[in-house]
Amino acid sequence: MSLDLPGGRPDTEVNIPTCIEIVPANNVRGKAILRWQMMVDQADIASKRFTSFKVTTRLENRDAGGTDVVVTSKTCDFTADVNMATANDPTKDLVCLSPAATLDSSKQWSGDATAVYDVEGDGKGPITWHLNGSPLMS
Repeated sequence: MSLDLPGGRPDTEVNIPTCIEIVPANNVRGKAILRWQMMVDQADIASKRFTSFKVTTRLENRDAGGTDVVVTSKTCDFTADVNMATANDPTKDLVCLSPAATLDSSKQWSGDATAVYDVEGDGKGPITWHLNGSPLMS
């Protein structure tokens, strides 16, 4: 998603892929990775860009053919991180992990997330971005 930031602040491309990962002891958790890139090199990078930028990651499961049920979730506040850095460094991804849950192989599992951000000075207030969930894992 491209964000048009007001004033001399650089427009920014933001991506937040979601997935699930298997962790030790037969557990699984949801994962969202915040990545961004400023679209121009010369711009006002010292100004505050976001009043807030939060990501909520959810671990969900469902019975075959059923609807998603949230098993665990966590909200991560990345406001300070995205205001301090000029662009995301791939070696320092901003990751939001849901708490782990015991993997039940009779269910299908997926990770999902929502971002709520407020661009400083655009007058629009907080905006909710419903991200694409991960593929189902059986």
